[in-house]
Amino acid sequence: TGGRVGPSPSRIRGGRGSTVRRRQIASVRRSEFRRDRGGSAWAVRRVSKAWLEEEIAKEKKEAERRLKVYRGNKPGLDVGGKTVILIDDGVATGLTMKAAIKSIRRRGAKKIIIAIPTGARDSIQQLKEQADELIALDQPLFFGAIGAFYKEFPQVEDEEVIEIMKA
Repeated sequence: TGGRVGPSPSRIRGGRGSTVRRRQIASVRRSEFRRDRGGSAWAVRRVSKAWLEEEIAKEKKEAERRLKVYRGNKPGLDVGGKTVILIDDGVATGLTMKAAIKSIRRRGAKKIIIAIPTGARDSIQQLKEQADELIALDQPLFFGAIGAFYKEFPQVEDEEVIEIMKA
């Protein structure tokens, strides 16, 4: 989980909040950096297929665990024909947001709005093509880690997520 951005979205205009299952796979081994045509630096990781499969299995298991802890036995929200607002603490590569958009579209959402406080310009441009609307308060020329844009950026623990979802 990332940082807490603000009050629970479910407190806004009588909406209901839910979580989207997402996990990232990171490797600190054998990195090298490359630049894409837009000038963004990307870490290219050379890892074995066995390591990658193991990491995918581990992250899927953790995503399932968190979903069970956060939702209990409740099903995900029915988003068919509805407007969905995807909120995140920021967008670096945009890959997890793209996965969330794909999941929500597949479930029949009428409209998808992305709301973020900050993000990498090239990623935001790509996301604008996939979402119906995107609100980003800051799109700095040089974007590093999301946490660098916050005075405090503590990780949100399971208990806090559960309390937020109850609100």
